[in-house]
Amino acid sequence: MESGNVSRSSSPAGGSGRVSLTPPRLIEQFEYNFSSNGASGKILKVPLPVPIPGGAREFAERLITFHKLPVYVHDDLVEKLDTFERDVVTQREDDAAEKALEDVRMSDELLEERVSRWADLFKNEHLLYADSVARSDELNFGAAYHSLIHSPALGTLLKLEHTYAMDMQQETEKKEAAMKKLESKHEAEMHKMLSNLGMSHTDQDVTILAGSHFQEVEAANLKWKNILDQVRESQRRSYRDFVMSVQEEQMTKPDSNEALTSSRSGAESDNILISGWQQENKEDSPPAPYRYEESFTIYLGTQLKIEHNLRLLCCDVLDLCRHRVSSSSLTGAAPDPQRLQMAMSLYSTSLSGLVLLVDNRISSYSGIKKEFAAVCQQSTDFHFPSLDQQLKKICEDVRKGKQQQEKRKKAVAEEMDEDIAPVTFDLPVSPRRRVAEQDSPILSSGDYYITKHSNLAEVHVVFHLATDESVRQGNMNSRHPCLNGLRSVVHMATRCDIRTLTVPLLLVYDMSEEMTVNWCLRRAELIFKCVKGYMIECSTWVGNEPMTIQFLVPRGISQDLFDQLSAMLPNIFRLSNTLNLVAKRKRTYSAYT
Repeated sequence: MESGNVSRSSSPAGGSGRVSLTPPRLIEQFEYNFSSNGASGKILKVPLPVPIPGGAREFAERLITFHKLPVYVHDDLVEKLDTFERDVVTQREDDAAEKALEDVRMSDELLEERVSRWADLFKNEHLLYADSVARSDELNFGAAYHSLIHSPALGTLLKLEHTYAMDMQQETEKKEAAMKKLESKHEAEMHKMLSNLGMSHTDQDVTILAGSHFQEVEAANLKWKNILDQVRESQRRSYRDFVMSVQEEQMTKPDSNEALTSSRSGAESDNILISGWQQENKEDSPPAPYRYEESFTIYLGTQLKIEHNLRLLCCDVLDLCRHRVSSSSLTGAAPDPQRLQMAMSLYSTSLSGLVLLVDNRISSYSGIKKEFAAVCQQSTDFHFPSLDQQLKKICEDVRKGKQQQEKRKKAVAEEMDEDIAPVTFDLPVSPRRRVAEQDSPILSSGDYYITKHSNLAEVHVVFHLATDESVRQGNMNSRHPCLNGLRSVVHMATRCDIRTLTVPLLLVYDMSEEMTVNWCLRRAELIFKCVKGYMIECSTWVGNEPMTIQFLVPRGISQDLFDQLSAMLPNIFRLSNTLNLVAKRKRTYSAYT
């Protein structure tokens, strides 16, 4: 059998000036060559409507019945009809597209009409088949807050936030005082019992007393946790209700200023407000911790040079998260001016991120994670869930991911006829340890999880990067899992509009004896070069958006080491130095000399 030949009619593919998603059914000439009874070269010529009514299979059966064709050509005829129909429809669509583009090139008015029509068709198509999802309360609140924070209501909102922060600070101080009093009471009771040990008290009495002390501490912690959670929930609910009510009043009464505490214009009030806060903070706020800092401007890229900012910082990592709250009374309290910048950039494309080095457990019970959790609990987060809620959700997602990964491994093992049984099922594990491992999944070095915050000083997003003791060794290279995780963090920050990212330069927060000057210089050079490579990778597929990278070094380093690190940075990155051009003066000679 031979393939069918096609001859097409000269009918137009569509009307002029119209866009059709379904091509009209036109008649095309279909030719089919086949052999019958040993004789080859027989040709069937029929007019064929395209698209074929009823499908190619039904039309092939009709042709075989009507023209008395041999039944063994059925499958081949169906295949030729499918191919013929597909080619004709594709050619029609190409012709229609070429004609539409040609018409657009000839007329600007037709271009606008075509773009509008295509946009409507695309929108209607999505509305027809997409799931109808109502705008959530979170989106409504975010839009309302972003609108108010860029209006004269800015001062009112920040004053309200600061008042709530002072209330939380007072409740936290009450908790600390109560726990300190309870601890002193327990120390006195234990000291009294130990002094009489062997006379009126035994070791069993000491054990019983220690157990009762532990239960009292647990009960007190639970009590104060419930109290603080209630205060946060009440503040969050009242603050969000206030924002939505003010936004609704401004939309219904655009000329009304009843919701604002000041009748001054936006720009003037902002300037007066900021200067007033700064003056109050100079008098009332505690002194800011010292910070070494040096800034650089660099250019990265092969053909298109993109300007970026680099900053070398020497401070405590939690100083970037901790607000300096005034200890004055509520009537004279003034918000930290840093809140102004963070509030205005909260719902923007210029976010700030921080890389926080943590262990392989998703929790907030030890080390720097506990200190960071204490900083987050100093004030209420009105925009995002609390840190505990975010960590709980992350644990659930990690657990689900590990379960899916185990299922895939098991499926692959079954396909390979391998009997692989998990070792943990054979080893005896205590119930308490099993519950702890289920509640807090174990991460690998280089893994990271993300938390969002609106109540920190200079940070919106925190990347919790899991590390281990290998970061303190001196043989780290660019293939280390922590550096692979840092690469993923830089890529994620670039994709999520995080324009300021703080990175620990030495991948440690405290100095030890083995961290000599040479160790610090080698580690800093490695991080500088790796981050430079990561930034160049991001610039190839993100665009010409500038970034600010802050390299954080521990506070314990000396001024001399800080100067050496600062001098190393220009040798690795290309700085934007000014070029001074000096014109040479030509000598002129006179005939009358």
